Amino acid sequence: MVTMADAVAENIAALRDEDWAIREEAATSLGLLRDDRAVEPLLVLLRDADRAVRQAAIGALTLIGEPAVPALTACVLHPEAGVQEAAVGILAHIGDHRSVPVLLQSLKSQNWIVRSQAAKALGRIGAAEAVPVLLPLLQDKVKAVRVEVGLALAQLGPAALSELVEALKHSEWLVRLHAVESLGKMKAPEAVEPLLYLLFNDPDAAVREDAVRALGEIGDARATEFLLKVIDEPD
Repeated sequence: MVTMADAVAENIAALRDEDWAIREEAATSLGLLRDDRAVEPLLVLLRDADRAVRQAAIGALTLIGEPAVPALTACVLHPEAGVQEAAVGILAHIGDHRSVPVLLQSLKSQNWIVRSQAAKALGRIGAAEAVPVLLPLLQDKVKAVRVEVGLALAQLGPAALSELVEALKHSEWLVRLHAVESLGKMKAPEAVEPLLYLLFNDPDAAVREDAVRALGEIGDARATEFLLKVIDEPD
Protein backbone atom coordinates (compact mmCIF):
# COMPACT_ATOMS: atom_id res chain seq x y z
CA MET A 1 0.00 0.00 0.00
CA VAL A 2 1.40 3.39 -1.05
CA THR A 3 1.25 5.96 1.77
CA MET A 4 0.92 9.70 1.25
CA ALA A 5 4.57 10.11 2.28
CA ASP A 6 5.59 7.59 -0.38
CA ALA A 7 3.46 9.35 -3.00
CA VAL A 8 5.02 12.72 -2.16
CA ALA A 9 8.55 11.28 -2.33
CA GLU A 10 7.86 9.51 -5.64
CA ASN A 11 6.43 12.62 -7.26
CA ILE A 12 9.27 14.82 -6.00
CA ALA A 13 11.70 12.37 -7.60
CA ALA A 14 9.67 12.47 -10.83
CA LEU A 15 10.13 16.24 -11.04
CA ARG A 16 13.67 15.53 -12.25
CA ASP A 17 12.59 13.17 -15.05
CA GLU A 18 13.85 13.92 -18.57
CA ASP A 19 10.28 13.61 -19.94
CA TRP A 20 8.42 16.91 -19.61
CA ALA A 21 5.06 15.14 -19.46
CA ILE A 22 6.17 13.16 -16.40
CA ARG A 23 7.44 16.34 -14.73
CA GLU A 24 4.14 18.06 -15.45
CA GLU A 25 2.09 15.16 -14.08
CA ALA A 26 4.27 14.95 -10.96
CA ALA A 27 3.89 18.68 -10.29
CA THR A 28 0.13 18.44 -10.69
CA SER A 29 -0.02 15.49 -8.29
CA LEU A 30 2.04 17.32 -5.69
CA GLY A 31 -0.40 20.21 -5.83
CA LEU A 32 -3.25 17.83 -5.06
CA LEU A 33 -1.28 16.26 -2.21
CA ARG A 34 -0.57 19.73 -0.75
CA ASP A 35 2.49 18.63 1.19
CA ASP A 36 4.89 21.43 2.11
CA ARG A 37 7.90 19.16 1.46
CA ALA A 38 7.21 19.72 -2.23
CA VAL A 39 7.62 23.51 -2.09
CA GLU A 40 11.36 23.78 -2.76
CA PRO A 41 11.42 21.11 -5.51
CA LEU A 42 8.46 22.82 -7.21
CA LEU A 43 10.17 26.19 -7.07
CA VAL A 44 12.96 24.75 -9.20
CA LEU A 45 10.39 24.07 -11.92
CA LEU A 46 9.57 27.76 -12.22
CA ARG A 47 12.70 27.81 -14.41
CA ASP A 48 11.78 24.68 -16.39
CA ALA A 49 12.30 24.87 -20.14
CA ASP A 50 8.77 23.61 -20.80
CA ARG A 51 5.88 26.05 -20.35
CA ALA A 52 3.39 23.33 -19.40
CA VAL A 53 5.69 22.18 -16.60
CA ARG A 54 6.09 25.74 -15.32
CA GLN A 55 2.33 26.21 -15.31
CA ALA A 56 1.85 22.93 -13.44
CA ALA A 57 4.36 24.06 -10.81
CA ILE A 58 2.57 27.39 -10.45
CA GLY A 59 -0.74 25.61 -10.00
CA ALA A 60 0.74 23.22 -7.43
CA LEU A 61 2.35 25.98 -5.36
CA THR A 62 -0.92 27.92 -5.43
CA LEU A 63 -2.76 24.86 -4.07
CA ILE A 64 -0.15 24.30 -1.35
CA GLY A 65 -0.81 27.89 -0.34
CA GLU A 66 0.35 29.39 2.94
CA PRO A 67 3.23 26.95 3.63
CA ALA A 68 4.82 28.13 0.38
CA VAL A 69 4.71 31.85 1.23
CA PRO A 70 8.18 32.26 2.83
CA ALA A 71 9.94 30.56 -0.09
CA LEU A 72 7.86 32.48 -2.64
CA THR A 73 8.68 35.84 -1.08
CA ALA A 74 12.36 35.01 -1.55
CA CYS A 75 11.69 34.16 -5.20
CA VAL A 76 10.19 37.61 -5.81
CA LEU A 77 13.75 38.94 -5.64
CA HIS A 78 15.10 36.28 -8.03
CA PRO A 79 17.25 37.69 -10.86
CA GLU A 80 15.16 35.94 -13.56
CA ALA A 81 12.04 37.85 -14.63
CA GLY A 82 10.01 34.69 -15.23
CA VAL A 83 10.56 33.49 -11.67
CA GLN A 84 9.67 36.90 -10.25
CA GLU A 85 6.45 37.03 -12.29
CA ALA A 86 5.43 33.52 -11.26
CA ALA A 87 6.17 34.10 -7.58
CA VAL A 88 4.24 37.37 -7.36
CA GLY A 89 1.34 35.86 -9.30
CA ILE A 90 1.12 32.93 -6.88
CA LEU A 91 1.31 35.26 -3.88
CA ALA A 92 -1.55 37.26 -5.38
CA HIS A 93 -3.72 34.13 -5.35
CA ILE A 94 -2.67 33.04 -1.86
CA GLY A 95 -3.21 36.47 -0.28
CA ASP A 96 -1.07 36.05 2.83
CA HIS A 97 -0.19 39.19 4.83
CA ARG A 98 3.38 37.94 5.43
CA SER A 99 4.18 38.76 1.82
CA VAL A 100 3.24 42.46 2.12
CA PRO A 101 6.80 43.87 2.60
CA VAL A 102 8.18 42.20 -0.51
CA LEU A 103 5.03 43.07 -2.49
CA LEU A 104 5.42 46.74 -1.59
CA GLN A 105 8.98 46.53 -2.86
CA SER A 106 7.72 44.86 -6.04
CA LEU A 107 5.54 47.86 -6.89
CA LYS A 108 8.79 49.62 -7.83
CA SER A 109 9.93 46.82 -10.15
CA GLN A 110 10.98 47.63 -13.72
CA ASN A 111 8.86 44.64 -14.78
CA TRP A 112 5.27 45.75 -15.40
CA ILE A 113 3.89 42.23 -14.85
CA VAL A 114 5.48 42.18 -11.39
CA ARG A 115 4.04 45.63 -10.59
CA SER A 116 0.61 44.56 -11.79
CA GLN A 117 0.54 41.29 -9.83
CA ALA A 118 1.92 42.97 -6.72
CA ALA A 119 -0.91 45.52 -6.81
CA LYS A 120 -3.45 42.72 -7.25
CA ALA A 121 -2.00 40.84 -4.29
CA LEU A 122 -1.98 43.88 -1.99
CA GLY A 123 -5.62 44.61 -2.78
CA ARG A 124 -6.63 41.02 -2.12
CA ILE A 125 -4.72 40.95 1.16
CA GLY A 126 -6.27 44.26 2.25
CA ALA A 127 -2.94 45.89 3.03
CA ALA A 128 -3.90 49.43 4.06
CA GLU A 129 -0.23 50.39 4.29
CA ALA A 130 0.01 49.98 0.52
CA VAL A 131 -2.19 52.99 -0.29
CA PRO A 132 0.59 55.65 -0.43
CA VAL A 133 2.72 53.39 -2.63
CA LEU A 134 -0.16 52.42 -4.93
CA LEU A 135 -1.45 55.93 -5.63
CA PRO A 136 1.52 57.10 -7.77
CA LEU A 137 1.00 54.03 -9.98
CA LEU A 138 -2.28 55.50 -11.20
CA GLN A 139 0.12 57.26 -13.59
CA ASP A 140 1.96 54.09 -14.58
CA LYS A 141 2.90 53.98 -18.27
CA VAL A 142 1.27 50.54 -18.64
CA LYS A 143 -2.53 50.45 -18.68
CA ALA A 144 -2.71 46.95 -17.17
CA VAL A 145 -0.82 48.21 -14.12
CA ARG A 146 -3.10 51.23 -13.75
CA VAL A 147 -6.16 48.99 -13.92
CA GLU A 148 -4.87 46.59 -11.24
CA VAL A 149 -3.87 49.50 -9.02
CA GLY A 150 -7.34 51.00 -9.35
CA LEU A 151 -8.94 47.68 -8.44
CA ALA A 152 -6.59 47.28 -5.48
CA LEU A 153 -7.43 50.73 -4.15
CA ALA A 154 -11.14 49.96 -4.48
CA GLN A 155 -10.63 46.74 -2.52
CA LEU A 156 -8.81 48.64 0.22
CA GLY A 157 -11.99 50.65 0.77
CA PRO A 158 -11.99 53.21 3.62
CA ALA A 159 -8.19 53.11 3.86
CA ALA A 160 -7.95 54.60 0.36
CA LEU A 161 -11.10 56.75 0.31
CA SER A 162 -9.70 60.15 1.29
CA GLU A 163 -6.65 59.76 -0.96
CA LEU A 164 -8.83 58.82 -3.95
CA VAL A 165 -11.13 61.79 -3.38
CA GLU A 166 -8.07 64.02 -3.26
CA ALA A 167 -6.83 62.41 -6.50
CA LEU A 168 -9.95 63.75 -8.24
CA LYS A 169 -8.18 67.14 -8.20
CA HIS A 170 -4.97 65.83 -9.78
CA SER A 171 -3.62 67.72 -12.79
CA GLU A 172 -3.25 64.50 -14.84
CA TRP A 173 -6.54 63.36 -16.36
CA LEU A 174 -5.52 59.68 -16.21
CA VAL A 175 -5.12 59.89 -12.46
CA ARG A 176 -8.56 61.48 -12.13
CA LEU A 177 -10.03 58.86 -14.43
CA HIS A 178 -8.73 55.88 -12.47
CA ALA A 179 -9.61 57.53 -9.15
CA VAL A 180 -13.18 57.89 -10.40
CA GLU A 181 -13.28 54.23 -11.44
CA SER A 182 -11.94 53.10 -8.04
CA LEU A 183 -14.50 55.17 -6.15
CA GLY A 184 -17.29 53.70 -8.26
CA LYS A 185 -16.18 50.15 -7.54
CA MET A 186 -15.81 51.06 -3.86
CA LYS A 187 -19.47 52.21 -3.86
CA ALA A 188 -18.60 54.89 -1.31
CA PRO A 189 -21.47 57.34 -0.58
CA GLU A 190 -18.83 59.84 0.61
CA ALA A 191 -17.66 60.13 -2.99
CA VAL A 192 -21.00 61.30 -4.41
CA GLU A 193 -20.52 65.05 -3.94
CA PRO A 194 -16.90 65.11 -5.22
CA LEU A 195 -17.99 63.07 -8.25
CA LEU A 196 -20.90 65.42 -8.95
CA TYR A 197 -18.51 68.36 -8.87
CA LEU A 198 -16.28 66.53 -11.34
CA LEU A 199 -19.27 65.72 -13.55
CA PHE A 200 -19.98 69.38 -14.16
CA ASN A 201 -16.49 70.86 -13.95
CA ASP A 202 -13.83 68.46 -15.20
CA PRO A 203 -12.30 69.59 -18.52
CA ASP A 204 -11.95 66.03 -19.81
CA ALA A 205 -15.01 64.35 -21.34
CA ALA A 206 -13.73 60.84 -20.55
CA VAL A 207 -13.46 61.72 -16.85
CA ARG A 208 -16.96 63.21 -16.82
CA GLU A 209 -18.31 60.11 -18.58
CA ASP A 210 -16.66 57.82 -16.02
CA ALA A 211 -18.08 59.98 -13.23
CA VAL A 212 -21.55 59.13 -14.55
CA ARG A 213 -20.71 55.42 -14.45
CA ALA A 214 -19.26 55.70 -10.96
CA LEU A 215 -22.33 57.49 -9.64
CA GLY A 216 -24.47 54.73 -11.12
CA GLU A 217 -22.35 52.08 -9.42
CA ILE A 218 -22.63 53.87 -6.07
CA GLY A 219 -26.40 54.01 -6.51
CA ASP A 220 -27.04 57.01 -4.27
CA ALA A 221 -30.34 58.78 -5.06
CA ARG A 222 -28.76 62.18 -4.36
CA ALA A 223 -27.21 61.97 -7.83
CA THR A 224 -30.46 61.45 -9.73
CA GLU A 225 -31.51 65.05 -10.43
CA PHE A 226 -27.98 65.97 -11.48
CA LEU A 227 -27.68 63.01 -13.83
CA LEU A 228 -30.99 64.01 -15.44
CA LYS A 229 -29.51 67.43 -16.17
CA VAL A 230 -26.60 66.02 -18.17
CA ILE A 231 -28.69 63.68 -20.36
CA ASP A 232 -29.03 66.38 -23.03
CA GLU A 233 -25.32 67.22 -23.12
CA PRO A 234 -23.94 66.61 -26.64
CA ASP A 235 -20.96 64.58 -25.40
